[in-house]
Amino acid sequence: TMKIFFCLCLSMFLTCLHSQKIEVGKDKTIKTIKKAIELANPGDTIVVYKGVYKEGNLIVDKKIILQGNGLPILDGEKKYEVISIKADSVTFAGFKIINSGYGSLNDPCGIKIYNKTAVTIKNNILENNFFGIYVQKGIGCIIKNNTIKAYQKEEQRIGNGIHCWKSDSIQIIGNRISGHRDGIYFEFVSNSIRETATHASKTYKSTLASFRVLEAIGRAEYISTDIPKEGKQTSLRFIKIHELSASLTK
Repeated sequence: TMKIFFCLCLSMFLTCLHSQKIEVGKDKTIKTIKKAIELANPGDTIVVYKGVYKEGNLIVDKKIILQGNGLPILDGEKKYEVISIKADSVTFAGFKIINSGYGSLNDPCGIKIYNKTAVTIKNNILENNFFGIYVQKGIGCIIKNNTIKAYQKEEQRIGNGIHCWKSDSIQIIGNRISGHRDGIYFEFVSNSIRETATHASKTYKSTLASFRVLEAIGRAEYISTDIPKEGKQTSLRFIKIHELSASLTK
């Protein structure tokens, strides 16, 4: 056991020792995020400075930290999935993601995680995307403190704010979601799903189905809902969660 612990510590130390910071911006040597990702090694940090970046679909296929400085804007120009995460242990924080493409077959997103583990998406703003954040077969991912807004009026042109499919141990914490078809949508999701203080845009008459679904999932936890005090001109809001394999017969 001590040998394993020592090896893990050594691996972390060597990663930190050899990691570098790559800066991206109009006044920097590297002007594009794609170039920075190409140059990066696992463990590196890419800092992207304020500006508007129209780079189509950005694929993050290395274990790196992508950090926005001054809330840089990544614009999908209504054509592309903006960020595709295809590596484990990626951190993506501090960006504004706008104008993803639209499509009912491939569900283009502001940010999508593809079959990866321990990805963190935090402190971002997502506006006018088909789907906001989509976790596909993710394990141990964290979606935290993001603001997600959609403006389309036709429901068929709006996806979900946060959509999780065939995923495990996902933590969704402190997000603000408005305008999307469903705030958070879980499909075949299991094991200690946590939702803390997340507000969804939709208003529903009952939370009963949501709690029944969570009971059927098993080891899931539903930590809190947004329940307005009596007398205020607001309705009960909660996260609409679907688990298609669950039994709703209770």
